[in-house]
Amino acid sequence: MTSTHPDDLKRHHLARSKLISVAEEIYIQKNGTKIISINVRGKKSGSIEYADFLYQGFIFYSKIPYESTFLILVITDISGFEMSSKGFHYYIGNDPKIFRFPDRELLSSGLVFTHTEFRIIELLEQGFSTKEIAGKLCRSPLTINTHRSNIIRKAGKTSTTEVIFELKAMGLL
Repeated sequence: MTSTHPDDLKRHHLARSKLISVAEEIYIQKNGTKIISINVRGKKSGSIEYADFLYQGFIFYSKIPYESTFLILVITDISGFEMSSKGFHYYIGNDPKIFRFPDRELLSSGLVFTHTEFRIIELLEQGFSTKEIAGKLCRSPLTINTHRSNIIRKAGKTSTTEVIFELKAMGLL
């Protein structure tokens, strides 16, 4: 976590918390699997520059070698992918096809918001108005409204309130 980009720290922390709660649910049920996939900017080992990494967790219950919930965590440098500089990817579900070497299709699946869009969502969730967000981000209210429309379209929802509720349920807000 100390190498995570400051702008991604909250989202990274929330994804880790979600991973732990999902693992706990699977253990209590004594059955099931879940895949969590998220990209986060972090420092490469020995570097001062940030790169994009895809964290993929495969969580499953097993009685062998002892009763527990297990995690297979794969971290891949995705800096070379076009999508990685434009936003973030987040997926939680049961589709085993998601747990694979990353490609453009994988990185554009799940929720995909730019860093600016996600920051706007966070500010909306905190109760800021469009005008206040525009001031905080040094953008015009028209630009903020364009971002809000893009957020709604990408999420397939009818309002930013629905997007916020979904992100909260997923553990991202």
